[in-house]
Amino acid sequence: MTITYRPAKPDDLPEVVAIRALASSEVKTRYGFEVQKKQENFSPGSFYAFTIDKEPEGFWIAEENNKIMGMAIRWVRDSFWFLSYLFVAPRYQERNVGRRLLEIVLHEGTPPSVDNRGVITYAYNAASIGLYMAGGMYARESLYRMTGQSALIESRPRPEHSLDCEKLGPGPETIDRLASIDARTLGFPRRLHHEYLLQRQDGACYAFKEGRDTAAYGYVWSNGQIGPLGALSTSAFLGALQTAFSLAATNAEEVSIMVPGSNDLAARVALGYRFRVHEPYVLMSSKPFGDWQCYLLHSPPLL
Repeated sequence: MTITYRPAKPDDLPEVVAIRALASSEVKTRYGFEVQKKQENFSPGSFYAFTIDKEPEGFWIAEENNKIMGMAIRWVRDSFWFLSYLFVAPRYQERNVGRRLLEIVLHEGTPPSVDNRGVITYAYNAASIGLYMAGGMYARESLYRMTGQSALIESRPRPEHSLDCEKLGPGPETIDRLASIDARTLGFPRRLHHEYLLQRQDGACYAFKEGRDTAAYGYVWSNGQIGPLGALSTSAFLGALQTAFSLAATNAEEVSIMVPGSNDLAARVALGYRFRVHEPYVLMSSKPFGDWQCYLLHSPPLL
């Protein structure tokens, strides 16, 4: 049968989520990493659904005989292009489906203003790393998902570097505040990212203050995850991070962060709470970007 490629539709999403879970589990099992016990289920409020609504030109699937075998999602913010997902069902991975999906999302609907492209992938997946290198993206930053016990955070005295914070609500003014920090920290604003994250019901975004000024922001999720977290200086980053750890520890038994390898400040704080590295990733891009001393990631798909 012939493999066809087309933009995704809302009705595709449950099968798309299943393909992503299957392909991700296969890679982790092959390289000896733990597979997440709680599998991802499709939700109408998911990033997949948000992408189809806001950036449908960046969401493609591959299918054969009306059965989805692969999927890819990319987003564009100003002049920066990013690949969120590229997953192919294991038994189709020898048929160049991933390579063709990458070619499509690299070019279809991509504005001519794009001058940098990026992706995050498993640091142990040699096949994916080779594919992205062939697409002009090269390793720039190691990334580590780290986890630790909330009890070890709560047992410590309040850190001297913690900052006052205020919980932010959704709306254009909030998004503008967050996007301005992103522009300084990452090099581009991410209004659509924050529109998506702020409407979720499983977390909260905080503005961290130095005096009267907002010096950092950070999301804290009900499962104990922190991120994204961006700051205008390393001192503001440290204060926001320490405060975010305290906030996250009240939500769940375990706290998790995704740390850039060059952010030794975040790593030292996490190791001080006896965090451990859970999984390694690598950030690849056409050219360097970002101030990683002042940023914690949300996740590989959303940066």
